[in-house]
Amino acid sequence: MEDARVHCVVLKVRAVPTPTTGTPAQATAVTSVLADRAGAWAVRVHDVPTTRDALAVARAWEA
Repeated sequence: MEDARVHCVVLKVRAVPTPTTGTPAQATAVTSVLADRAGAWAVRVHDVPTTRDALAVARAWEA
């Protein structure tokens, strides 16, 4: 549940509405893709398969 709180804080700071659907793992995956696009060299996640899939989709989309 800690990840969900972190994402809610980030969303509130950025004035983005808090999602009403999905899971914390999905929010983490999207945030990880955005961090990757911004040049992050690492991200900490709890659901590796979901994040790995999101990164693969984003990279395939950009190819």
